[in-house]
Amino acid sequence: MRNRLDRTELTVWSWLDSFWPLVLALETWLLVWVWRHPDPRLPFGRGKPAFRVGPAGAPSEIQYYALKHQPKRARVRVRLHDTAANVKLMDARNFRRYEKGEKHRYLGGYCRKSPVYLDIPHDDRWYVALHRQADGRIPSSVKVYGPDLPPMPVLPAMTPESSLVRIKENFDLLTAELEKEAEQKDVFVSYASEDGPAVAHPLARLLVKAGLSVWIDRYELRMGDPLRRKIDSGIASSRFGVVVLSPDFFRKGWPQAELDALLTREIDDDRQWVLPIWHRTTKEEVRKHSPLLLGRIARSTSDYLIEDIAEEIAGIVLGAGTSEDELPVAGSSG
Repeated sequence: MRNRLDRTELTVWSWLDSFWPLVLALETWLLVWVWRHPDPRLPFGRGKPAFRVGPAGAPSEIQYYALKHQPKRARVRVRLHDTAANVKLMDARNFRRYEKGEKHRYLGGYCRKSPVYLDIPHDDRWYVALHRQADGRIPSSVKVYGPDLPPMPVLPAMTPESSLVRIKENFDLLTAELEKEAEQKDVFVSYASEDGPAVAHPLARLLVKAGLSVWIDRYELRMGDPLRRKIDSGIASSRFGVVVLSPDFFRKGWPQAELDALLTREIDDDRQWVLPIWHRTTKEEVRKHSPLLLGRIARSTSDYLIEDIAEEIAGIVLGAGTSEDELPVAGSSG
């Protein structure tokens, strides 16, 4: 074992003897690098202040923070905890002079209040040095913020041509129209689109001819209108609701949603104001989809003409026709 170690040492010394100029150059470079970089960038101890005794002519105790390379216009915040001290922000060249006790330039001064903000004037490696007359470590902390962001652009003043003003004006106009409509409708017509040409459309024309104001999507809805809001407004503003019940009506979701809203309002008003019309449907189908409407007074298109149904509805709304108690149930001989 000893012989093996002797051979290893002999090999090492033989290699050093052969490459001594290279070893000497590496040692010289390392000494120069350490002299020029008193605070090497090591992967450990980052953000912690260094603390050591300075040479003759320099402060007796040097406490500093190595901020590494920082860009121009970065901001340094120095927070002193329950003490006052000299705060100096220096680049690498002036910091080396400061360590040697030579004349140097810095930003900062004697600070009594905390925190202290200092702006970095140019790109370089920067240091924050702290010292005071009394010995001992200065309780403090340092943080660096990035360069200042550009100022926030000033928003233009609101003018009649501004898009937000136009949006508000359009919204106010739409609200005014809806409120205006809420005072004008006598009858709301709910139906499936398949039943429009045969029942709903001619019925609406006859009701208007009889002097009633009618809310029906064919007349009220235009391109770009808020569909749900317009329908809600129509239901809320109408005195009566006419519902065209058919297989297509029960098959589609939107007409049934209108029916739910009409029946809900009827319950809230505590009066029957929904007038059903049966079209191509049977008693069994009505019972299957809406038992509440099964015993409701209705008219069927298989037994009555559209003109007769419109005349009866107009009489009910105007209060000059047959009373609801005298109207027969759909399907009876009457």
